[in-house]
Amino acid sequence: MSSSQYLPSELSQVNPPARSPAVSRRVDNRVMVTILTGLVFVVGAVSLARWQDQVITHPVPDVAPVATRQLDFIDAANGAVVVRDRVSGQQVAQFASGEGSFVRGVIRSLVRQRQLRGVASQSSFVLSQFPDGRLILEDPLSEGRIELQAFGATNAGVFLDFLRDSHQAQRDPAATAEVNNE
Repeated sequence: MSSSQYLPSELSQVNPPARSPAVSRRVDNRVMVTILTGLVFVVGAVSLARWQDQVITHPVPDVAPVATRQLDFIDAANGAVVVRDRVSGQQVAQFASGEGSFVRGVIRSLVRQRQLRGVASQSSFVLSQFPDGRLILEDPLSEGRIELQAFGATNAGVFLDFLRDSHQAQRDPAATAEVNNE
């Protein structure tokens, strides 16, 4: 008989090494408890914020904006989004279907806040630039605000162009020059 063949009686004598459940565990119990505690804390904090319908935000600056403009965002029949100055009626920008995804997402978020508060108006949004460089799009009806700088300079720049293209936007030239020099 060759050495690679075993008789059934020989197989029963070869026992694999015994493993205890604690030895085969890959993660220590203390680590698991820490992970679970963190998970419970996060779920609790998010649940509390949702239950109270509050999200922590930065306060609106207590200084006057250097530029402001009331804007209407209109859905066109062909899928485009048209941006108009509320005061002058001038078209500020137009995004064809499939373009302007950041603008569409921001407006969708503010419109959703209106719907949650039961405000279904076609009122305009207010875009403001502050001396410290903050660019805020605000919905006066739902009091929703989005700090556009939080999404990066490129995305905020799309909205900043809405202010730059305006001859109707209210501007303080000294403050605007100060922001552009930073």
